[in-house]
Amino acid sequence: MNDLQKRTWAEISLDNIRHNYRAIRASLPAGCRFLGVVKADAYGHGALTVSRLLQEEGADYLAVSCLDEALELRQGGVTMPILILGHTPPEYTGTLIAMGITQTVTCLAKAVEYSAEAAKLGRDLKIHIKLDTGMSRLGFLCAGGYFDEGVQNVIDSCRLPGLIPEGVYTHFAVSDEPGADCRDYTLGQFRLFMDMIRAVKERGGIDFAIRHCANSGAVANYPEMALDMVRPGLLLYGVLWGKFIRLNGAQTLPEYLEMRYSAKIRPVIAVTSVIGMCGILANNIVSCVSSIVGYTGWNTTVVTLVIFLVIITFTFISGLWAATITDFFQVCLGVVAVPLMLT
Repeated sequence: MNDLQKRTWAEISLDNIRHNYRAIRASLPAGCRFLGVVKADAYGHGALTVSRLLQEEGADYLAVSCLDEALELRQGGVTMPILILGHTPPEYTGTLIAMGITQTVTCLAKAVEYSAEAAKLGRDLKIHIKLDTGMSRLGFLCAGGYFDEGVQNVIDSCRLPGLIPEGVYTHFAVSDEPGADCRDYTLGQFRLFMDMIRAVKERGGIDFAIRHCANSGAVANYPEMALDMVRPGLLLYGVLWGKFIRLNGAQTLPEYLEMRYSAKIRPVIAVTSVIGMCGILANNIVSCVSSIVGYTGWNTTVVTLVIFLVIITFTFISGLWAATITDFFQVCLGVVAVPLMLT
């Protein structure tokens, strides 16, 4: 990096990604596959680089959000199976087939469209069926009164010509959340998922080769849900949201890192910034006039009379929540951890 550009930068440890992959893999039941989630540029860690590493390590599958992300990996020499989690317009079915990319199917109407396009080409498209068991985003409706209809829609989709139904999956909403209610909700999602798979097999004779539902929270908290393949995202990169940190008893960054290391999962990314200014902020003790720091109106009176400020040249972009950042992140000045305040 040019010295003139040294303001703020991220350092990513591929060794720690490799370590995390091996640690998670070692915890899985025999024969359980590993899908590495590399959507959104591998959460900012570099999708192509991470995918090449996972391919070298022997991972079984990758997951991306869209066709553009999948094509980037194929063009970069990644040959392992790739699952698109989101929607792909049916007119790109030929591209999916030619590139050996697996497509998620979330409803009967989309299955019909993909089937029609595959039939025109005289070829088959590999698909994974997604069931909505409680995330309420994408997937075949199957809860409550939709169960029987959902089972039949899945059967009808899998029987369409030109489609190879390799897998079935769902996504947990609160597997990383603390509390009995969240645990009950996750267990309920899992029961519904298994009930749907069982009913599809009994009524339609369809037996999926790959059943997967364990995201990062489930890999860590519900190992019995590994099934045929796990699907860790943030856990692979050594990151879990604050709610999960507190679920595991950590309240500060050092406690979190200690917990992660003891669990054999290592942080992958380190953000470094240069110090822009050091100064002292003091209240007017005589007049009791307080000072305010930054946009948030942080008042020094309620904290202390004299504050030593270190201004670092780091800018938070949209998508990072102030509450999450200030609650669970600290700044390390050398070896000393100090509180972080957004201004």
